[in-house]
Amino acid sequence: MKTFISAVLLSVSLIASAAASAEVYRLKFNDQTYGGHRTVDIAKAMQKQHRLKTADLDISSVDVIVKSRQGGGQVWLGSRYSQSDRRTAGGTAANFNNPADWTFSRITFAAQNYGSDLQLNLNGDMKLREIRVHASRIDDSDNMLTNSKGEARITLPMHHVKITGLQKLDLKQLLRQDAGVNPDQYHLKGLEVSVKSRQGGGQVWLESGNGISEIQTAGGIVSVFENNNPGSYDRKYFKAAQRNNQASPWLLGFNGDIKIEEIIINLAPR
Repeated sequence: MKTFISAVLLSVSLIASAAASAEVYRLKFNDQTYGGHRTVDIAKAMQKQHRLKTADLDISSVDVIVKSRQGGGQVWLGSRYSQSDRRTAGGTAANFNNPADWTFSRITFAAQNYGSDLQLNLNGDMKLREIRVHASRIDDSDNMLTNSKGEARITLPMHHVKITGLQKLDLKQLLRQDAGVNPDQYHLKGLEVSVKSRQGGGQVWLESGNGISEIQTAGGIVSVFENNNPGSYDRKYFKAAQRNNQASPWLLGFNGDIKIEEIIINLAPR
């Protein structure tokens, strides 16, 4: 295990503050109408409209330009790791089809440690004009982000390392040796791993606390296995067991002919 880990773990430089300036990324939805409870995948929209991954952004806030037919529609942000409070979108039936800017509500959500699978939730008869993501880009040397709650998101580039057969990464050892982080000060909330397998049947799972996550299948095909384009990787999300104390192992398991681009670890203070 130690030989494997030392061969693939990479040095991570931690910088206290982000050097990049914040930008506003506008995601256009052209007054699209939604009914009932619907989700809008912000991560996919960011990739499609700006060719950026939310995992590469330090998001400070999100504005939602929206309205509801009766004025009681609910709006909130969420991911596998966290959810915001619910907000009410204004509006009236008389102005629901009026395109004027003043008929829309602007609802702002402060940043949380959502993870890269950020989604907008809508509940009601709603019309969505735009989502504005206020964020700065994360450079390769800015791999640890924290918020006001003391939660941390640590991005560990794996540089397309290949592993074969059954292997387990010791995440606590990785954090100590290569990120300079003491995992005993944190609870593991969950993680994301960008991974692929040669034949598309590789397996990935998380062991934390006294539990093992569901085993997920890493996609992939032979013809693009050697391609290092981020778009050729499959992103998998895992939520940690609710109880993971200082003695609990944090292991990321793999089985198959596997290639790893990066691991993003989400932590909460003890």
